[in-house]
Amino acid sequence: MVRCPFYGCRWPERSPRLQEIGGHECGLDLNRHGPCQMEAEARNIDFFGCPVVAHMHNVLRASECIVLVPQGSADITLSEWRRLNS
Repeated sequence: MVRCPFYGCRWPERSPRLQEIGGHECGLDLNRHGPCQMEAEARNIDFFGCPVVAHMHNVLRASECIVLVPQGSADITLSEWRRLNS
């Protein structure tokens, strides 16, 4: 089970809104658009245990206005997603 709002997404430059692109891309791998590191290590994909999230902590904390791809019928912010999934 994928438990990460950045999985399969790309975070476009100068945009608070993620784009869903599918596949195994990590939306936090801003420079290379590489695959999910946790998945590559055969670990469960989990935002709260991800080393990339830990590395990007300051960026994510300062950017509470990040808008995720639609979750059901409406967009939600990263802070709302965290609240719902913690």
